[in-house]
Amino acid sequence: HHEINAHGSLDYIDYHTQIDKTGQGAAFSALRVNNGIKVFGHALKATVSHNRYVYYNVYYPWEVMSGYEGIGDQISLYQIDFDLAPAESNYILFSDQPISDPIEMIERIEARYSMLPKAIDYPMYADAEDNLLAKLDYEDNFLFDRKGYLKLLEFALQDFITEDDVVAGYPFYGPWGRDTMVVLNAMLHNSTSLDLVERILRKYSMHIKDGLIPNMLAESGREANYDSIDASLWYIILLWKLGKKKKNKKYWKDAYDLTARIIGALMEQTDKPYRVRKDGLIELDPSFAHGTWMDVRVDGKAVCPRWGAPVEINSLWFNALSAYEAICEAHNSTGSTKINAKAEYLLLKDKVKDSFRKFWTGEFLADRLEGDKAIIEIRPNAIIA
Repeated sequence: HHEINAHGSLDYIDYHTQIDKTGQGAAFSALRVNNGIKVFGHALKATVSHNRYVYYNVYYPWEVMSGYEGIGDQISLYQIDFDLAPAESNYILFSDQPISDPIEMIERIEARYSMLPKAIDYPMYADAEDNLLAKLDYEDNFLFDRKGYLKLLEFALQDFITEDDVVAGYPFYGPWGRDTMVVLNAMLHNSTSLDLVERILRKYSMHIKDGLIPNMLAESGREANYDSIDASLWYIILLWKLGKKKKNKKYWKDAYDLTARIIGALMEQTDKPYRVRKDGLIELDPSFAHGTWMDVRVDGKAVCPRWGAPVEINSLWFNALSAYEAICEAHNSTGSTKINAKAEYLLLKDKVKDSFRKFWTGEFLADRLEGDKAIIEIRPNAIIA
């Protein structure tokens, strides 16, 4: 979201503008006096001239759809002129810092984007037959193939990564355990991200409490919020997925210890607002109904009814128990000192598998259980299951 300029406001705002001719074109800058924001530009093989013009009542549809004010003014301070021959390119640069070497900046920018896929209808050759415009997909229905989209997502993800976490809700939120775990699943597809994924998982392992990893860590690192049960289940599953990628003998022993610790703690909870029922399913009290990804609360009360046994939590629970067994088997396959999976954990996995049938209505999965009663409410939680 950006701040818009109210109608007519730009008519009375001063801008300090400057144009300097260079051997490579023209450099220009503009300082908005009332807020101190300054931008710099450089146009190659071009002439730049002052030309102040205000565009009134510009409509921003995405702002309106997001609930923000969506009509404002824009201003143009320069006119840039240059000629282009067929198949010729030119460059206009913009920056929040002075541009000392435009050619070097162009090379740096092009290198940054060189590994990214080009759109399917990108003009690879000169338009000798003068039919380029007819070949363009103006609806942008199929800009890239699947491989191209995955590459773009990897590139976009970099803006949300810190040294030891993923801020999935940036810039609106700080790191959230659940969101981080979900995003780490995507990062596993890139082999260069595996060390970072492991570093993030180890960070969260230092804050496990009562079988839960933090759903939110304060920037100080001394305070944590544990209002999430699914984050811990995603965590266990990620330990297994990462191990398959790393194929490291020592890793499996550490992953086994962490997994057994979390599962054991969850099984032992009796005085918390979450617990493992006699049938093996995880159940949430109404006071902890915000402990899933549907975590919105108003006046301290959960908006979405996730109390009882939520379908998405228990599908993750079964997968976490299965991951525990797989981690144990992976460790033993390395030739290291054998670890025997705890029998009660394996029995619990089988019990959860049988009990999960209670969600099945004959046509679809129920959203949650209250006791053994299937609650038929339309929500997307079964997609996770």
